[in-house]
Amino acid sequence: MSQLSRISELSVVIQTSTSKIDEYLSAEGLPPLSFDVHSASKPPDAILPFQTAILEAIDELHALVQGPVPFIINLTSRNHNSLISLHAIYRFSIASSIPIDGEATFAQIAERCNLAEDDARRLLRHAMTFRIFREPREGVVAQTAAAAMGRPDVRGYVAGGDEGHPVYVEIGKDEQRAQRFADAMTFFHQRPGLNMKYLLEEYEWVSGRDRTLFVDVGGSHGPVSIALAEKFPSFHCIVQDLPEVIEKANAPPPAIASRVGYMAHDFFEPQPVCNADYYYFRWILHNWSDKYALRILRSLVPAMKHGARVIVNEFCVPPPGVLSLYRERDVRGYDMAMKELQNAKERDAGEWARLFETADRRFFMKEIREPAGSDLAIIVAEWVAKDEVEEKQTA
Repeated sequence: MSQLSRISELSVVIQTSTSKIDEYLSAEGLPPLSFDVHSASKPPDAILPFQTAILEAIDELHALVQGPVPFIINLTSRNHNSLISLHAIYRFSIASSIPIDGEATFAQIAERCNLAEDDARRLLRHAMTFRIFREPREGVVAQTAAAAMGRPDVRGYVAGGDEGHPVYVEIGKDEQRAQRFADAMTFFHQRPGLNMKYLLEEYEWVSGRDRTLFVDVGGSHGPVSIALAEKFPSFHCIVQDLPEVIEKANAPPPAIASRVGYMAHDFFEPQPVCNADYYYFRWILHNWSDKYALRILRSLVPAMKHGARVIVNEFCVPPPGVLSLYRERDVRGYDMAMKELQNAKERDAGEWARLFETADRRFFMKEIREPAGSDLAIIVAEWVAKDEVEEKQTA
């Protein structure tokens, strides 16, 4: 019997997993998945593993059956993030820096294209999630068929369009457009992977003492602080943000109003709340390059007490090959967006550790926890006395 082709293998995965979903829905008396306006807004949690298997198989099948040129054309019409690495590959002639049948390191590519090595690595690893180039060994890049964007016709298609202005400058020119952007971000935060339950349930908060002081730095209107205060009676929370944000915040629910307060504060300035147990940043540091992220962390130093913890709730970019390309693409797409919008970045585990150590060696990287189902990691650094730094780092 002849061996199944790869596309046939993928079709089996899709068929098997869709059958599992149908069986579950039927057994539970639930309606089949449909586009009907009254259908459920999201599938039941029990079918998520089968959903993931289907989407991963479809993703690979989608690339295989198109071929490289149609794939590139369709790719440019998908979403904004996917265009960023494509434009960079064209603009800096990255494809020309790698031999068709050979390899090049990130350092070699960066030198040939006059790029910073870190930027070259981030751009190419984002492109790799679309199967444009590949990394056969760590730090080494090779061509793929989709790297045919070196052809003049494809390059012209990718590069089409005028260069614009920084996105926030454009958005800020129109009040209605700015409001639409804010509404879109609110909707975006409804993604299941951004649910606060992962932070509340998957981290062992120290809540047994009489009073736990939690500072929510850049916390907007305080949804995290409110949730923590409702869950832990010992928590007293201070939400900090810029004055124009704080003045629009609603009062917290009456039951916790005495334990949730608001304070106008610029996180580049010295932290005014001293001796807190936790200083928390949710989706803050990814908006800033290392230069400014270091300033934000160092602003905490005068306020820190021994054992205080800094908790960063952000993406932790995985090493290549840990996730499927389908799942890795999202994280690297966000990294590209942060580079384009803010000259900032999403960081991997090593970069988080180096950021804290560079800010001050007394920030000891305690753990990086990545709850199953969560888009955001829980990154924890503990403040230790000088005489304990060496002991902890060698433990």
